[in-house]
Amino acid sequence: MGAWGEARPWASDSVERMRVKLRDACRVAFSPDGRNLVEVGRAVPGGYVRMWDAGAGSILYEHLEADGPSFGLAFGPTGKKFATGNIADVVRVRDS
Repeated sequence: MGAWGEARPWASDSVERMRVKLRDACRVAFSPDGRNLVEVGRAVPGGYVRMWDAGAGSILYEHLEADGPSFGLAFGPTGKKFATGNIADVVRVRDS
């Protein structure tokens, strides 16, 4: 574990460490193949969903949500989709 708000997980397909600034992350999850990392969390005024390339440490996808932060996060078994659930009881299934 790095400094406060920073995670340094090992990428599954390499020996290089990925540094991800998680800011206000509530949950993080790796895709089943270990190539992507998704984080959900708080952002003013709602929440956000962010997908990272775990090997490169770059953002692939980012979306701000007006109806509140997500606290639930899970990948499907193939890794092609993931689901988020927020405090407004809204569940969204997204392509990864």
